[in-house]
Amino acid sequence: MASRYIIIFIIGAVAGTAYDYVHVFYHVLTYQHPDFVGTQLAFVPLEFGVSALAGTLVVHWLSRRFPAPLVSWRRTTLDGLLLLIAYLITGVLVGRNTLTFAALVPIAALSIATRPTPFVLLGSLLAAIVGPLSEICVSAAGIFHYVHGNPIPIWLPLLWMVAAGAFIDVPIALKVCLLQKSAR
Repeated sequence: MASRYIIIFIIGAVAGTAYDYVHVFYHVLTYQHPDFVGTQLAFVPLEFGVSALAGTLVVHWLSRRFPAPLVSWRRTTLDGLLLLIAYLITGVLVGRNTLTFAALVPIAALSIATRPTPFVLLGSLLAAIVGPLSEICVSAAGIFHYVHGNPIPIWLPLLWMVAAGAFIDVPIALKVCLLQKSAR
């Protein structure tokens, strides 16, 4: 079981760093002390690896209360693609926060509406609250800041809602959490 948590940490660290680089590339955010091509490799993989583990704990908590959604690697790929699209939207529309917010609404809706279970709804809502709060704290610590958001852009909760799909999928697909009977 410990090896699966390590795998989740590594997936979070690698995928999160790649997604974060989209923000660095498009100048959505900047790091106070970049150490590799505009990003901060001393911090970013750790941040996203820990986020993936925290997401796993939330999935475990939710699985004690609600039937888990059906998850396949195909679904996991879809959620990863939706997250990539959401990140690209935030990059391409950098500085246009209201338009970015409007563009992310259908992506977040699609992520949730394709499996509207209490598990997914609550997981997405928690991500939309806790994710931005954690970024506010990290930004306040001076590690990075959003170029067009003080302290965060208005669209960030929607990005975290989309990210919830991956946070839900990976621990279920890796069978890290002992789940109740899956929802149909």
